[in-house]
Amino acid sequence: MKKKSFLNEEHEGFALEFEVIATLFMMTVFVVVILYTTRVMNVQRYMNTVLTSTAATASRWGGTNTNAYRRNVSSTPLLSTAQQQLNYIAGDYHARISGYPNKISYDSQPITVKISYSLPSIFSTTGKARSVDGSSYDMYNTVKNLSMSVQVNSVMSSGKLL
Repeated sequence: MKKKSFLNEEHEGFALEFEVIATLFMMTVFVVVILYTTRVMNVQRYMNTVLTSTAATASRWGGTNTNAYRRNVSSTPLLSTAQQQLNYIAGDYHARISGYPNKISYDSQPITVKISYSLPSIFSTTGKARSVDGSSYDMYNTVKNLSMSVQVNSVMSSGKLL
């Protein structure tokens, strides 16, 4: 009597073969990766919008925290408002915005705004691979210290109003 493989056995109704199982698994992984990539691109696009609008506002008012901005726009600092927007949309990306100078000291001084962030793990439970000797390797270590920055010149001239 020959032994038959379980996957090649015919069952009543339908046969569940390895190819069917593998195809379903690959389709599931493909859909998960596509959804993850789409969300990452969407959040990065939003962070880029916050970055450029913050840089444009800092350029307009001569720095990231000037008297002219506080008196004419808001008493809340510009970078705090931008950070609140980042936390609202991209909380799991741990995005932090920074910028300098608070106010320009000469006319051609550039204003720099930077967002540092990390991507969330696609499979949060399988983020670390452990070897036999006990050492571990973080598979997502390369996507933890990402940043984008923009540098603009100030539209406002330096002076006592800043």
